[in-house]
Amino acid sequence: MDFADPDANDWLAMAQFTVIENGSKRRADVVLFVNGLPLAVIELKNGTNRPPSPGPSTSSRPIRRRSPRCSAPIQSW
Repeated sequence: MDFADPDANDWLAMAQFTVIENGSKRRADVVLFVNGLPLAVIELKNGTNRPPSPGPSTSSRPIRRRSPRCSAPIQSW
């Protein structure tokens, strides 16, 4: 990853990214990739369907629990 010149990196945001691991399918709303490596997983919520929760969203927990490789640390340098 080129920190000195961020524009030199290849950036990609992919909607509805599906991961299949151990026979289980999980779909993230948006996954951000930098140079082909997943950098962030974003779960989007519709705020009009229910009252806002008092704390942070826990919706990414099923993805991390059922597909641990999705949140495994990546070393890159």
